[in-house]
Amino acid sequence: MHRGPSGAVILIRGEAGIGKTRLMLAAVARKDYDDRRRRQAQGILKTKANGKYRGPPEDVHRNAGIGAMLRGGASWSAIQKATGCSRATISKIARRSATAAE
Repeated sequence: MHRGPSGAVILIRGEAGIGKTRLMLAAVARKDYDDRRRRQAQGILKTKANGKYRGPPEDVHRNAGIGAMLRGGASWSAIQKATGCSRATISKIARRSATAAE
């Protein structure tokens, strides 16, 4: 796409067709992505229903260290930097610690 002296858009031959092709390819790629996500979710539901899906194993040693850091008063940002874990993981361990203390 180019602009002429007046600022109007000037299409060079074939440029409009390229844009349509890109849009079509993007739509096909998005549909493929959505289909793969949907099939993966169906497979997970099926294996969960059969009692076989458990997800990745928990890193017990790392989580114990996170719990110790929480009890020691370390900030969540410091824990993230030290362990490389997410805030969701820290939150999960903090909730467990609070539940266990009650």
